[in-house]
Amino acid sequence: MAKLWLDGRVKANLQESVPLIGAPTAWAAGYTGKGVKVAVLDTGIDVGHPDFAGLVDGTASFVPGEAVTDVKGHGTHVAGTIVGSGAANQGVAPGADLYVGKVLGGAEGSGRDSWIMAGMQWAAESGAWTGAQLKEHLMSTVKGLDGGYSPYEVGTGRLDVAAAVHSTVRGTGSLSFGNYT
Repeated sequence: MAKLWLDGRVKANLQESVPLIGAPTAWAAGYTGKGVKVAVLDTGIDVGHPDFAGLVDGTASFVPGEAVTDVKGHGTHVAGTIVGSGAANQGVAPGADLYVGKVLGGAEGSGRDSWIMAGMQWAAESGAWTGAQLKEHLMSTVKGLDGGYSPYEVGTGRLDVAAAVHSTVRGTGSLSFGNYT
């Protein structure tokens, strides 16, 4: 035999992946996400999904002409991975407070940098990120970048995201903040 091609059936399943990262052990130790505010900035959310009944603490759409309704499905998936109640799938932090900002729209799930920045501003003002937490995140995301980058200094007051964003790394979906010198 020259080649063997495996073609097994695969599927996404939180019932298998959540235990793989040790979430049940964390829950047993009392770590459920209670008291943590989480903002999902994505394609919106299906507010009628059984996993989110009574769990969505705030929503906003930054996509002109579109409500927070998720027509792509990705934002709903991400939110479920984080806070799913277990009605359909148990999320990693079911006790967390969920805020959903729709920053990507349409069936293709695309958007503008300004929509994302407005969503980040809203998330910060909603308490999902404090200035100190954001600064810590920004400093950690800059590590490993080209030596010309330095962390953007973010204070502990109102966040001016437009001034903080330097570049979006679209290939990985991660966002880097900094100044390139």
